[in-house]
Amino acid sequence: MWSNDPSVNIEITENISGWFVQKSLPSNDGGFFISWLDNDNGFSLRMQKLDVLGNLQWPVGNPSTEGILVYQRYIEDYTVDYGLTLDNSGNAVVGIDSGWDEQGAIRPGGKAIACKVSPSGELLLGAEGLVISPQNDLVNIVSCKATTDGGVAFGWTFDASRILRVVKMDETGQLVWGDGQIYAAESITLNLGSLEPTEDGGVIFSLSYNTPQEPFTNKVGVPQTHDIVAGKLNARGEYAWNQQPKIIYLHSTLDLGISYDDGNSFVTQSDGKGGVIYSYGLQDNDNQWQVKLQHIDFQGNNLYEDIRVGVTDDTTRDHQEPYLGYNTTTGNAYVMWTSTTQDIEALTGLHAQCIDISGTKKWGNLGLELSGQISNSLSAQSVGMLPFENSVLASWIPPIDPTIFQYIRTAMISDDGAYLWADRTVDVKTEATETIRASGSVSIENYAAFVWEDNETKVKAQNINPDGTLGVEEI
Repeated sequence: MWSNDPSVNIEITENISGWFVQKSLPSNDGGFFISWLDNDNGFSLRMQKLDVLGNLQWPVGNPSTEGILVYQRYIEDYTVDYGLTLDNSGNAVVGIDSGWDEQGAIRPGGKAIACKVSPSGELLLGAEGLVISPQNDLVNIVSCKATTDGGVAFGWTFDASRILRVVKMDETGQLVWGDGQIYAAESITLNLGSLEPTEDGGVIFSLSYNTPQEPFTNKVGVPQTHDIVAGKLNARGEYAWNQQPKIIYLHSTLDLGISYDDGNSFVTQSDGKGGVIYSYGLQDNDNQWQVKLQHIDFQGNNLYEDIRVGVTDDTTRDHQEPYLGYNTTTGNAYVMWTSTTQDIEALTGLHAQCIDISGTKKWGNLGLELSGQISNSLSAQSVGMLPFENSVLASWIPPIDPTIFQYIRTAMISDDGAYLWADRTVDVKTEATETIRASGSVSIENYAAFVWEDNETKVKAQNINPDGTLGVEEI
């Protein structure tokens, strides 16, 4: 059951060590699906279901921290990420690589696999899942996103990340686009940043790609920059937007390109109407970084008066690493980012901004300072921006010595920039352990839950209510 004590959180799994890559997904009954990779079992995918009170549900009849095995793999050394989405019927759908290739090598990659898990824990595509990639594709990370017509779109890059493929599975498990559509750019590598649903059962894919940097800076290690392009596929899998991709960002002589951190060069959110919100860090010719926001509608039109909007007018610090949330009802976008001083000692803090549908900065020209400037060795880390009605739940890991412990801190902030709780912030996790890869999502029952890798030994979770209280009253 959800705890009301931030020092005692729910234990999802007690796997002993390794790369969990845990994810959470709100379920249709007010609870959550939580998935993770079991490193002691070949990085196999396991999953747990929580009810609205935070009680473990799986295996049915005998719930435990083992959860259920969704897909068995036999990888030994390392793994890559996977996709998780909720279809229109309330099933959790996973896109994952099989972990072996046609020559029998056991490693990340191989085939693209779809798995579907019902709220009762039934494997609707069987224990081996459904192969969704053509035989010759040796896939990278498999992303997925539910479409508005009950299907799920999947995407991955292959051929040394030079080609992107997007396919679609309908609600019966049939591949309705066949081998799907491929996109190949005149570039070195592609990175699929996101899939977002369109208004008609299609999908918008957004990717970054390497291009020669112009003007070339002659700096060691910076011969490439990274631009963003998007393509729209309709419900039949055909290219929309006049059969052409849309340039979301193309570097020019006035800037040097977007950041490229472990393949995650930008973040997106669906606007709920078939369009996409983008946020990314942009480096100008003075080597200063600024966080930008861009919004395209379902037709590919820019909705802000300017093609892109800056989240702050500050030019004295570098602004990078955006975390994005979007309220589909109000049209307000929320961004959290890191800001770093441009001196030798390099102090870093966390800032946040609310931008309305017209591109106006609602929290002032500089935004709000959530965590003050402090040495990079103790800098705060963003967790998420979760929209509620006319407000947003900001969450981050405050700058406490990571060798001692790391909290997860939250604040509910109104669209006008006011802190809504008496003490401004509430910590949802205070146990003296290291916090890794934390993330959060909002239940349909109007509360939030966070999940994180705890001390490289466990996956834990904690809820918080809109009034800042933890736990629930048992019904």
